[in-house]
Amino acid sequence: KDQKISQYNQKESLNLRHNITDLEGTLASEPFTRSRRARGEADPTFDLLQRHNFS
Repeated sequence: KDQKISQYNQKESLNLRHNITDLEGTLASEPFTRSRRARGEADPTFDLLQRHNFS
């Protein structure tokens, strides 16, 4: 039973990482985000992802 739970958790963790990677890609491609980065403004969503260090 514990092994099943562990496998499920690993799978969910991987799914979450993939979702975040997709999200980061979407954010990076937004012209608004690019222009904010160019002005040196922080990207709160990216900062949040970095702080939780899902990668």
